[in-house]
Amino acid sequence: MGSDGKRKMRLRRKTNNEIFLLYNDQLALRHQSKDAREEAKRVLGHFKEFLGEFPPSPEIATSFLAQYADHKPTTLYRYHSIVNMFMTWHGDPLTTKIKVPETIPKYFESDEIDHLKEAMRGKKTHKKVIDRNLLIIDLGLKAGLRREEISNLKVSDIDFTKNYILVNSVNASSIQSFSHGSLLSR
Repeated sequence: MGSDGKRKMRLRRKTNNEIFLLYNDQLALRHQSKDAREEAKRVLGHFKEFLGEFPPSPEIATSFLAQYADHKPTTLYRYHSIVNMFMTWHGDPLTTKIKVPETIPKYFESDEIDHLKEAMRGKKTHKKVIDRNLLIIDLGLKAGLRREEISNLKVSDIDFTKNYILVNSVNASSIQSFSHGSLLSR
């Protein structure tokens, strides 16, 4: 019996309270975000309640998750991920898979965008960054950039003489052309 087998045997001798207390340390290491840790603790608290005195098993975990089948697919996926991480740590990973349907980003009509820009122009801000924020909106719209691509932009990524922006996206790097004259005029 290897080290994994010995660890599983040690866990099997513990009560559910002891097991979940041990896993709390794992949550602290796995989740950088306090909100993600709290969400995992909340879901696992419900799972612990559902277990009662029964030891964790993939069958019971699947029954627990089945309660949430009518929730949004993203919620069910999140719960499944949290419980599966726990079950994998416990030594019995789930065999079920949850897929989240791909969604198309919401399309905004030009009047909705104009309304947003007007609201931004009318906002009182202590940083006086309204023009910058409006430029960011225009850049995203006219160059077809995603939020993450915009947030990762650096001044060095923009070449005004050659009219291009170097975009570092999550999947691959690409170069997208733009006309800086049209972006700067409102």
